[in-house]
Amino acid sequence: SGRGRLRRPWLRNYHANYRRLARELRVPLLDTVPDWDQAMANAGTKLIPDGVHPSDTAMAQVYAGRLASFLESLPLEERP
Repeated sequence: SGRGRLRRPWLRNYHANYRRLARELRVPLLDTVPDWDQAMANAGTKLIPDGVHPSDTAMAQVYAGRLASFLESLPLEERP
């Protein structure tokens, strides 16, 4: 999503490789791609003004809550 995705057609494959690797290694993966896709569909370039790098506001709105939930969902022995 965003202008950056247009310049980076390989990005979907890049994310798919992370998913595949996490499955193979049987490790948890915080996959925020769907969250960013939805956020970009709703707010577009306001969240990622240059099309590549999320703003601080975007990170707080899209990523921070998901990261906290993800970390809380890990068994205690897997938490950082």
